[in-house]
Amino acid sequence: MKFKLWLEDAGKSFEVSLKKIYGWKPKVAEAVKEVISGETSRTEGTPLVSRLDSPKGAFFIIDGYHRIIEKAMSGGVSIVVTIDEFTPRIERTGGAHRNMLEDKIPILSYKEFITP
Repeated sequence: MKFKLWLEDAGKSFEVSLKKIYGWKPKVAEAVKEVISGETSRTEGTPLVSRLDSPKGAFFIIDGYHRIIEKAMSGGVSIVVTIDEFTPRIERTGGAHRNMLEDKIPILSYKEFITP
């Protein structure tokens, strides 16, 4: 993405299909458990996501796991998120972001963490 366009997209809110949102598997599991036990979002506003290079057109949750899980569990198909382009695309960073990406799952996989 050209730098000018990168800056123009930063901080904008968009409605995104839940099918295009990925999260770090341990955090998804934790958020599902907490939502089921009655813990709700602690933060107001839209969840914060960063673009992913792969799969193309997908996003990774930076902040807002509870809000996104709540939306998915209530049968929602999309959610308004804020895209944070100032968090570099995760695949291009090192350290913790790369480790989180190695264990990413589609957010709609949350059902595997619900025990009967």
